[in-house]
Amino acid sequence: MELTRIRILLSRQRILHILWDGGTGGAERFLKDITAFSDQTRFEHIVCFLSQGGWVTDEVIKGGIEVHVLGMKNGWFLPGAWRLWVLIRRVRPDLIHNHALNYLANAALRLFPGIPRMYFEHGGEFLAPKPSKEIVFYDLFGRYFDRILANSEFVRQRILSLTKVDPAKVEVFYIGIDPLRHQRERDLKLRASLGIPEAHKVVGIIGRLVEMKGIDDFIRIAAEIRKLPKSFECSFLIIGDGDLRPSLEALAKELGVPVIFLGDRADVPDLLPLIDVLVFTSKWEPFGMVILEAMATRVPVVGFPTDGAAEIMAKGGAIAVRGRDVRQAAGAVVNLLEHPEKMREFGAQGTRNVAANFDIRSSVKKLEAVYLDLLENRS
Repeated sequence: MELTRIRILLSRQRILHILWDGGTGGAERFLKDITAFSDQTRFEHIVCFLSQGGWVTDEVIKGGIEVHVLGMKNGWFLPGAWRLWVLIRRVRPDLIHNHALNYLANAALRLFPGIPRMYFEHGGEFLAPKPSKEIVFYDLFGRYFDRILANSEFVRQRILSLTKVDPAKVEVFYIGIDPLRHQRERDLKLRASLGIPEAHKVVGIIGRLVEMKGIDDFIRIAAEIRKLPKSFECSFLIIGDGDLRPSLEALAKELGVPVIFLGDRADVPDLLPLIDVLVFTSKWEPFGMVILEAMATRVPVVGFPTDGAAEIMAKGGAIAVRGRDVRQAAGAVVNLLEHPEKMREFGAQGTRNVAANFDIRSSVKKLEAVYLDLLENRS
């Protein structure tokens, strides 16, 4: 074993990452950070997007990473699975780090039993009320992974309660962010360009406009805020896009809330300093990257302690509102906005939370330790 370790430490290990696409989700951003902060003298990262590229794809390529896009049109696109098989034969990775729940791709991986495999469970639809597809995935392929990383203790417990995976294979691995990327000053020109009056406080939310993010509750919270007696006026921002946008716009109109819908934005780090309080309303959530990004920007968070997100909020920088009580959440927001010293206190707590528990540099070092452990035990 000692000779094996020496050989691994002296050679550059090839890690093949497999994702569905190169969009802007949590898995994709995590992949970008892995390639950016990993020790490039010890690990060579190669990325495979099963379907199509995107913003993250371009960023990874800029970092000098080898990227392959296989063009799978759907989850049962056989030519895509064949292309993955050919790619693995050509690349000859030392380890496969899979982020994609795709039956065909994982069936292709079964043809390479000699390569250590790990799966990163990002949660998502696995936390939905009826995650039947995800359970079948674990029933079919869970036994063939050497390690399964869950992005929160809640997700780990979900895996163990719903599947037959060996508990010894499953461990919690918190994803981190780069705090330095979010240490930015408020851009008053950007604020003015969004039509936010100078005297207004800004209450915002960031997330895809889909059922799990609970953006409808943000609009209800905004309506309650407008009813409360207070010494200021508010502007309400929704950053993100999705299929529910038309119905959410209709709800805002019905409740008389003047919400600014910004859609998907690549400049979220610049937009976050414009927000005085970030609201978090997910109905189910495996982790909650946006909470970390707000905390790193010293923006206090008010929200519902949902699933894995509760593990972040409990460490400081957030006000957790139990029971999805929109009136209580509205009161907590107004109380913060009327007491600047509380806002500063919660902002400082959040920054310390991120620095101590969720810095991507520490996360990547821990991930590299997992890689080395798997490589040593399978060589």
